Amino acid sequence: MTTTLERLRAAVEAGGAVDFSAEGATIAAGDLRDLLARAKPRMVALRSATITGVLDLEAGHLGFPVKFRDCVFDRPPNLEQASLAGLYLTCCTLPGLHATQVSLSANLIATGCVVTGEVTLNGAHVDGQVWLCGTRLLNPGADALAADGLVVRDDLLLTNGFAAEGAVRMIGGEVGGRLRAERASFRNKGGVALDCAGLVVKEPVLWQSGCVVEGDVDLRWARFEGLLDCSGADIAGAVSADGLKVSGDVVLRCELNGGVDLTGCEIGGSLVLDGGRFTSRGRAALDLARAHIAQNLLCGKDFVADGKLVLTGATVDGHLRLAGEFKDDVDLRQVTAGRFDDQGLTTEKRLRLNDFVYGGLSAEGVDPHTRITRLREHEYSPQIYLQLAKVYEAAGLPDDAKKVLVAGQDARSALARWPRRTLDLLFKYTVWYGFRPLRILWWYLVAIGVGWLVFGLLGVEAFVPKDTQAHFHPVLYTVDLLLPVARFGYQDLWQEKGDVVWVTAAFTFAGWILGVSLLAGLGNLVKRDR
Repeated sequence: MTTTLERLRAAVEAGGAVDFSAEGATIAAGDLRDLLARAKPRMVALRSATITGVLDLEAGHLGFPVKFRDCVFDRPPNLEQASLAGLYLTCCTLPGLHATQVSLSANLIATGCVVTGEVTLNGAHVDGQVWLCGTRLLNPGADALAADGLVVRDDLLLTNGFAAEGAVRMIGGEVGGRLRAERASFRNKGGVALDCAGLVVKEPVLWQSGCVVEGDVDLRWARFEGLLDCSGADIAGAVSADGLKVSGDVVLRCELNGGVDLTGCEIGGSLVLDGGRFTSRGRAALDLARAHIAQNLLCGKDFVADGKLVLTGATVDGHLRLAGEFKDDVDLRQVTAGRFDDQGLTTEKRLRLNDFVYGGLSAEGVDPHTRITRLREHEYSPQIYLQLAKVYEAAGLPDDAKKVLVAGQDARSALARWPRRTLDLLFKYTVWYGFRPLRILWWYLVAIGVGWLVFGLLGVEAFVPKDTQAHFHPVLYTVDLLLPVARFGYQDLWQEKGDVVWVTAAFTFAGWILGVSLLAGLGNLVKRDR
């Protein structure tokens, strides 16, 4: 009776493309190794076999692709430092796979497989694609996939139900095509679920709908030369991405529970947060300190940050739009932005704006009063008022700019002691802190009108004329009192009787106050914060 191994040997020796079904039979791994080592077919496909023992191809060379379908391995195959044309696993069961520094001139494909131990691809080199579609890597508490230094010339796909229970590591690897993780799950609670520190990807990185991560994600100093799109992903763990470099857009329309650290990152496109929900209560939900975004940072109205939003020292060359729901501090200190779109900005706690510099504001939707109110709620800093006024002035809105500067003087005055506050109130209501010096003319008219009334009621009987030919006129007398320097000499013609001297003294004092205020306003002598 012909054994399964003999039938397989005959098929392989016949050459060509071998597609062989073992029909559930058992094949010793050693026999299979010897057969493959001597054979030279175009391709070998083995189906429905149980392979016992270690399939040891370490440092070996197979010049043809090998395919396994519906096969069961009772020991992890050893492909370390082997050279293969291609390896294809479909619906197979393995207790692990040892393929450190393996070299494949074509593809590494594993679809629908179950691996109950560690898969090691450290230092592996694949000239084609790597597909782990629908494959489950089950090694809880340890590494499910160890692929540090892995080099893939084309795409790396972790899709269609891919699941890893245990850590997935690709530290310092390189992917020449896309990195896709859609309808995939990475679970390593209490540890790093996905470690891509220093990973280089030449085309888009797509962790989109159905991508679930339970555990931390490490993207520190990774470099993605396309876009990074996490639309629809759900990440329950901290994301460490300080020093990350992305040449295109970064789209984070996803659930992130654990905080995202993007300090010092460089984004060549826009950072799009519309529809995202970031949660890290009491800590930074999103940290973009010292980040550089070459285009826009966009937070739409449906963005929620349940934790601090930190942009300290960041640079946004385009639009900075903050229109979401911020449940903790928003820190914009030392941020530089091309344009600030604050329409819809609300925060339940502090908005920190010290040294925030922006070149323009959203064209409509936010009135100056709303912005001034926001500044008043901020701890006093002259820069934040001067910055807003500068933008209004550049936009051709000088009246709005003056309103902001006056509000800034009010805020400064509120912190001063009472003598300074008293002077500030005087300058505010007479010359509007020097921004409208001619406003004092109305006070002069009021004072003249009051003097006309008071001295008209007192009449000439309240004075002793020094010149019997003089005719008493209450308006001229009042004007002479209110002009302490440039006087007409009309007051000198009259001597007050009794308590009238106090009335004239009051008008003289008022004249000095108005005169000093006028000079201060005209000469811009009121101290302003610079």
